[in-house]
Amino acid sequence: MKKKNLLPRILTIVTSVLLVLSLVATGVANYFQTSINTFLQCPTYRIERADTNVDTDYFPDEWTGYDDWFAHYEEDVCTRAEAEGAVLLKNENAALPLPEHAKVSLFSHSSVDMIYGGTGSGSVNTSTAPTLRKALESAGAEVNGTLWSFYNSGSGASYKRAVPALSSCAAKGDYSINEVPWSVVENEKGLKDTFTQYGDAAIFVLARSGGEGLDLATTGCLDAGTNGDYLALCDNEKDTLRALKALKDEGVFSRLIVLLDSSNAVNCNFINDEQYGIDACLWIGGVGAYGNNAVGSILMGGTNPSGRLVDTYLYSNFSNPSVVNFADLSYPNAKEMGLTETNDDLQTNVNYVVYQEGIYIGYKYFETRYEDQVMGKGNAGALTDYNYGEQVYRTFGFGMSYTDFNYGDFRVREDGSNFVASVAVTNTGKVAGKHTVEVYMQKPYTDYDVQNHIEKAAVELVGFGKTRNLQPGQTEVVEITVPKALMKSYDSYGAGTYIVDAGDYYLTVGTDAHDAVNNILAAKGYTMENGMDAAGNAAMTFKYAQGALDTKTYAVTANGTAIVNQFDNADLNRYEGAAEKVTYLSRNDWTGTYPYTATVVNATRKLADDSNFVYQPKTVDENGNAYTVPAYGKQNGLTMAMMMGKSYDDPMWEDLLDQMTFAEQEAIIVNAFHNTRAADSVSKPATIETNGPQGITNSFFGGKEAGMAYPAEVVMAATWNRDLMAEIGSNIGIQGLKSRTNGVYGPAANIHRNAYCGRNYEYFSEDAFLSGAMMAPEVDAIQSHGVYAFMKHFALNDQETHRAGVMTWANEQTIREAYLAAYEPAVTEGGIKGAMTIMNRIGTTWGGASTALLTNVLRHEWGFDGIVVTDYSSNSNFTLQTAGLIGGADIWDGFQASDIANKQNDPYITTLMRQALHRIMYVQVNSSAMNGIAATDRVVPIMTWWQKALIGLDVGFGVLTLACAAWLILAGKKAKTVKAKKA
Repeated sequence: MKKKNLLPRILTIVTSVLLVLSLVATGVANYFQTSINTFLQCPTYRIERADTNVDTDYFPDEWTGYDDWFAHYEEDVCTRAEAEGAVLLKNENAALPLPEHAKVSLFSHSSVDMIYGGTGSGSVNTSTAPTLRKALESAGAEVNGTLWSFYNSGSGASYKRAVPALSSCAAKGDYSINEVPWSVVENEKGLKDTFTQYGDAAIFVLARSGGEGLDLATTGCLDAGTNGDYLALCDNEKDTLRALKALKDEGVFSRLIVLLDSSNAVNCNFINDEQYGIDACLWIGGVGAYGNNAVGSILMGGTNPSGRLVDTYLYSNFSNPSVVNFADLSYPNAKEMGLTETNDDLQTNVNYVVYQEGIYIGYKYFETRYEDQVMGKGNAGALTDYNYGEQVYRTFGFGMSYTDFNYGDFRVREDGSNFVASVAVTNTGKVAGKHTVEVYMQKPYTDYDVQNHIEKAAVELVGFGKTRNLQPGQTEVVEITVPKALMKSYDSYGAGTYIVDAGDYYLTVGTDAHDAVNNILAAKGYTMENGMDAAGNAAMTFKYAQGALDTKTYAVTANGTAIVNQFDNADLNRYEGAAEKVTYLSRNDWTGTYPYTATVVNATRKLADDSNFVYQPKTVDENGNAYTVPAYGKQNGLTMAMMMGKSYDDPMWEDLLDQMTFAEQEAIIVNAFHNTRAADSVSKPATIETNGPQGITNSFFGGKEAGMAYPAEVVMAATWNRDLMAEIGSNIGIQGLKSRTNGVYGPAANIHRNAYCGRNYEYFSEDAFLSGAMMAPEVDAIQSHGVYAFMKHFALNDQETHRAGVMTWANEQTIREAYLAAYEPAVTEGGIKGAMTIMNRIGTTWGGASTALLTNVLRHEWGFDGIVVTDYSSNSNFTLQTAGLIGGADIWDGFQASDIANKQNDPYITTLMRQALHRIMYVQVNSSAMNGIAATDRVVPIMTWWQKALIGLDVGFGVLTLACAAWLILAGKKAKTVKAKKA
C-alpha cells in the first residue's frame, strides 16, 4: 500500500514547492513591478477623466506627424556636431583636404569597426550608422573595396579589439588592441596590387574604446609594444604605419593620414615621428550615429574643421601628474583595520585615491609650470626636469583650419559686475570657415596664497565664442562677457571661503591656452630670450588692478547662504582620522611637491569606523523644532495635477502629502531603477527615466525606443558652440516625448582628470568652466520639452576602477574649483531639475549620503530644488536609504533591499521621506509625466497581464496542491480501510 501512496505524496511535495516558489516570485515581482512594467512597456494605471474638454497636452511634440522630417533634422544636427567638433591636429604639405574624386585606401580593423561612443549605460544604438567607406564615397571619394573587404569579411576580419564587459558595477576583462599584423596584409594575394590604384591617400584609423566599470589600462594592455599602456601604439600598428610610410616613399601613396577614433587622448609621440611619415592627423572622437558623414566631408574639403581640443594632448600621458595617483590604490593595512572588499566590486572601503595634483589638471599644470620656468619662479626646474615642448603635443583649446584667421582691435570694458571683451576676427585665408575665440584670465599668485596654500593657474578659461561661417576677407567682432566673479579663488585654509586676491589680473584672447600664456608673458615684459617658445602678443591683453584683498563679496551666495568649508573631512590634512598628511602639488615649489610616486595612505581605526554608516536618529531639526511622524492617508480631495505651476513652498503641498501612505512613499523611494512608481492616493502617474548622455538610449530599458545617438560628449564640447548644444538638448527632449521618457540620466560633467578614465567619452573636458558652459544650454533645452535632466555623476566620480566605494581624498579648493564648478551652471543657469550621485566616497562618506555635497552646496548654496537619484545601488551594503535620505538623496536607482521599511514610527526618517516625495512630485508635476492628466482626473492603478498571470499560477499551483493533498489523504484513508479489513 505504501507504493500506492507514493505518487500522490510526490505530487503533493512537488506542487507544494512550486506553490511556494510561485508565491515568492509573485512577491518579488510585485516589489519591482514598476521596473518590470517599464521593461515590458505595460501600462500600470488608467486615467478616469472628469472633464474631457481640458487641454492636457502640456508639453506637445512639435514634430508629431513629421517624424521623417525630424529624423532628417537629427541626422543633420548629429553631422554638424561632429563637423564642428572634429579637431585637425596636424596638416603638413597641404595633405588635407584631399583632391576632388580622391581614390583612397583605408587601413586598420577599426576602419570597418569604428567607435561611436562608449560601453555601459552610455552605449548607443548605431545600427543605421553609415560606415566610413560610405561617408567618404558620399563626399566624392573612391574607396579601395578590396582592402575594405579584407578587413570587413576577409583575412583581417578575425582581428577584433577587446574591451571589458560591464557586469553590475564593475567591468571584467582586458583591453586589447589586436590590430591586424602587417604580415597578414602583405601576404594577402593581390591586395597590395590595389594600393597604387587607390593611392591618393592611405588613411589609418587608430581607435581606442573606453567604457563603464573599468578604467583604461596603464600597465595591463595585452598587446606587444605597448608596455601595458592601452593608449600607446602596439607593435602591429607601428609596423603598419612604417610600411605605409615606405609605400609613400615609393610613390604608391601620395599622403598618409591618421584618424584618431578615440575619446581618450592617446599618446601622441608617434604623430611627428619621422619613421611613420604622417602628413595629417584628425581627431574625431566618438562620432555617434551620423558623424562619419562629417568626417568624410572634412577629409574631402566639403567641411572646414573648426573643433578645438578640450583636453591637453601629450607625447606621453604619463607626464600628467595625476597618473601615479589613479585607479588601483588600496590601504596597505586594510585587513588589519577590518576593511573589506567584495568579489563583485559592489562595495569597497579598501581602496582610495588622492587628488594630490590639486587644481593642476591638464593645461593648468603644463602651462603654469611653463610660465614659472620662463619667469624663473617656483623651483620649476631646468629643461631636464620639465620641458614643455617635449611633454605637450597640442594644448587645450588647440585646433587647425583649412583657412587662416587674424585678431585685431582687442578691447575690454567694465560693465557692472562683468568684463566685456571684444575682438575682431578676420578670415585671411582662401576658404570659408568658423573660428573659436577663447578668453583666458590670469590671477595674481601672491604671498598670501603661498602662506595659505592657495593655488592659481597661469591661465584659466573664462569665456569663449564662435564666429559664423566667415568667407575669405570677412570680419566679425566677437563679444564675450566675463563675470567678475571668476576672479575669485577658494581659500580653504585661511578665510575658509571665496576671496579675491589683491594684485594684477590679466584677460587675454588666445588661439589656445599656450598662446594665452605667451600673450600675458609678453605683457609682463618677457621675451624668447627668457625661454619663451613664441613671442606672444601683448596687444591681446588687458590688465585689471585689484587694490585690496576681498574676503566678503563672494563669501555669500545670491540667496544669502554663507559659503564656508564643507569638505574638511575629505582633506587628509584636515581629517581627524588621517594617519598621514599629503603634500599637494604647488607652484611655490614644483620640483619639491611633484608626485613622482603614489601617495601611500594607511587606514586608521577612525577611518574604518567612519566608512561604515551607523544610523543615529535625530529628535529636533536645525531650528530646535521636534520631529514628528507626518500624517498619512488623509482624504483631502487633492490630486498631484492640481499642484501644476505652484511654487515649491505652496502650503497646498502639505495637504497633498498628507494623503499619501507610508507604503507608497517607501516604494517610490526604494524601487526607482529607471522609474518612479504611481501613487493612486494623490493620482501620481508612474514615470520613466533612462540613460542619455548622447541621446535617449535603451542600454538597459526605459523609453519605447532609442533616439538619435549624437557624438560623444567630448566631441560635443570640442565644438565650443553653445547654440549647437541647445539644438542637441532640444532634440533629446523631443526624443523623450516620442519615447514617453520623462527623465534622462545625463548630461555628465565629471572631469577628464587624465586620459585613462574609462568614461571620458561620456564627460566633456578636463576643464570645469568649459564643461559647465556646454552643459547649461543643453539641459535648459532638454527641459523645455518637459523632460527633466539629471546631471551626473555628482561629483568626483573621475575613475571607474573600484568606483563603488573608493574613498576620494582632495582639498576644498580642488573640490570646488576643479570639479564642482563643472556642475554649478547647470543649476544656476540651466535650471536643472535632477542630479545623480556617485558610487564612490568623498573622504569616508558615500557621495549619495554627503550632506556637505547634496544639501549644503547643491541645495543651499546653489538653490537646487529638484530630485537627487543615486547611481546604481543594488546589492551594496553602504548605499543605504537611511544614510542617503539624511544626506539629501531622494530615490534609489537599483533593486536594493529597503532599510526604511521598518521606520514608519521614526519621526526623523518619515520626515525625510516626506521631504523626498515633495521634491519628486514638484519636479514631475511640471514635466511631461503629466501629459494627458487634468487636475480633476484620477489616476487609478490597474493590474497588468503578467501580474494576472502570476496570480493565475499561484491559484493554479494552489488548486493542484490542494488536489494532490486531498488525493494523498484519501489514499491514506483507503489504505487504512483496506488494512483494517484484512485485520
